[in-house]
Amino acid sequence: MRNLMLSLILSILAVTANGTPISEEDRKAFIETATPGCLARQKEQLLSKSWAASQKNEYCDCYINRAANLITHEDLQHITETNSNSYITPKLDESDYYCMKMLLKKWGKI
Repeated sequence: MRNLMLSLILSILAVTANGTPISEEDRKAFIETATPGCLARQKEQLLSKSWAASQKNEYCDCYINRAANLITHEDLQHITETNSNSYITPKLDESDYYCMKMLLKKWGKI
């Protein structure tokens, strides 16, 4: 499992390194668009349902900013062309894994 996660992370980093980072304008739009959905999902998720509002905000801030760091201009073009974000699912999964691990440790949950 650890090797699988490491391979996933390395492949994501390799893809990101080969793509064009998103512009500040696109980054801002991505963050503004994704934040309400992230916060709404945290109210429904089994793990985060009981979190304080500040913890949900902290998670979403971490998750969305991490995803914005990984997503490339080419990813956004693909999403626009296909009207689907499944193309970036590995990057979103990596963002979730990173933030969950870091924050649960910070909050003394692991």
